[in-house]
Amino acid sequence: DTGHATLEGERIPVDVQQIEVSYWDPTLLLPVVVEHIIDERSPLYGHTQQTLEAAGAEIVVVFKGATELGDTFQVRQSYLPQELHWGHMFVPIIFPARDGEVQHRVDISRFHDVGPQPGLAVVAPLHLSKRVV
Repeated sequence: DTGHATLEGERIPVDVQQIEVSYWDPTLLLPVVVEHIIDERSPLYGHTQQTLEAAGAEIVVVFKGATELGDTFQVRQSYLPQELHWGHMFVPIIFPARDGEVQHRVDISRFHDVGPQPGLAVVAPLHLSKRVV
């Protein structure tokens, strides 16, 4: 049985699970890439948009960090199943400096844009969810 009961005995159907993530930051200057692999150990494994909706699922992402000056920060974003882009990934927004340039370019106008994941064949959602959400 998931969730918990209040002191008054009301049942709150909440199941909070932390998921394993890995991150990659080759420069320590640019934003960090964080990813979650959907495999047999993932609570998202085998789900489709429909099964997540039926379960009343919500994915809440929380990042905590510190600036180079030591100031701490926290950001939070939640995603409902209908907001997930199955078989997609975020488009590049950071472009290294070209020859003769001294600064990287960042196209913040595309911050939330996604595109199809290259090399991912069109497959049934059940099989797709084993690879990427």
